[in-house]
Amino acid sequence: DRAREGAARTLAAVSRATGARFVVQSVAFWYAPAFGAASEDDPLWRDAPEPIATSVASIERLEAAARDADGVVLRCGALYGPGTYYARDGELGERLARGAFPMLGDGRGVTSFVHVDDVATATVAALDAPPGTYNVVDDDPAPASEWMPVLATALGGSAPKSVPPLVARLVLGRALTAWTLRSRGASNAKLRASGWMPRYPSWRIGFADAPARGDAGAR
Repeated sequence: DRAREGAARTLAAVSRATGARFVVQSVAFWYAPAFGAASEDDPLWRDAPEPIATSVASIERLEAAARDADGVVLRCGALYGPGTYYARDGELGERLARGAFPMLGDGRGVTSFVHVDDVATATVAALDAPPGTYNVVDDDPAPASEWMPVLATALGGSAPKSVPPLVARLVLGRALTAWTLRSRGASNAKLRASGWMPRYPSWRIGFADAPARGDAGAR
C-alpha cells in the first residue's frame, strides 16, 4: 500500500509537469457488496473487514492521485490467461486442477474476469480516452458456482467440492471468507462506450482454450 501510494504521488507530479497521460491499474473486485454489476459510480467496500478496508482506502488514494492529474483509472477484474493466478501453473489453477481448491458454500460470490490481452488493449485505449475511471472486465460476471467447475474441467481436474463457510473462515479468516461470499461483478459499459471491445467477451471462451495452450486462456 505504501509503495502504491508513493509511486502514485510521484507519477502524478511527473504527469502534471510533462503533460504525459497518467494511467493507473486499480481493481474492479472491491466494490461494496450489492445486487447486480457495479458501475464506476458505485462505492468501493470501505467498511470491509480488515485488512481489506485498509487496502481499499489505499486504492482510493491511488485513484484520487490519477484523477487529480487528469489521468485514467483502469479498474481491472480478475486477470486470467498466461502467467496469471488462474493459469495451469498459477496458484489457483494448479490447485483446482488437482482438486485442492474448494468452493465456499453455494458459490454465490460473483467474479468479473478479464483476459490479460484485453487489459493490454484497454491500456492502449486509455492513452486517448477521456480522463476518468473505467471498469476493465468482460461481459459475463459469474458466480463461483458457474466458473469454478468450468475452469477446473478445462485444466484437467474435476468440479470442486463445497465447504461450509464456517470451515472456510477458520482457514481463510473472516475477511477473505466474507469477500469470497459477497464479491460483486462489474459492468464494462463505460469503457465500451469509449470504443474499447474485449477480444474475449466471456471467460467461457478463454477457459475453453486452456487445454490447447496449457493455461487458462488463449491469444
